[in-house]
Amino acid sequence: MKTKILKTIIQHGPITARDIKTRCDIECDDTHRSIRLMIEELTTDGWPIASNNKGFFIAHNLKERRLYKQRLSKQIGGLKERLVEFESAWETFKSNEDYYLKLIRPQRKIKRRS
Repeated sequence: MKTKILKTIIQHGPITARDIKTRCDIECDDTHRSIRLMIEELTTDGWPIASNNKGFFIAHNLKERRLYKQRLSKQIGGLKERLVEFESAWETFKSNEDYYLKLIRPQRKIKRRS
């Protein structure tokens, strides 16, 4: 199956995981996780498979390599920034947990017996 996916990427790239699913007649979930895992294996096998907003493709030259590396570096930077923001929010939440939990959990109305 990996070979079929690789041939499809080579012939039709950039190609989305959804289109790979259709062209290769692969059964998978809506997130196409199994296809993405096979693409990851192909990269581990030595195929320089890159991706962009149009899909997966073989990086054929230094420009494609450079652009893909820049994109990944930007994503890594964004994830690091998000992690710092999350940790700060977590500390704020934990120091005011009672307040936040009151906002999260609606107050239950207690029925009084007459």
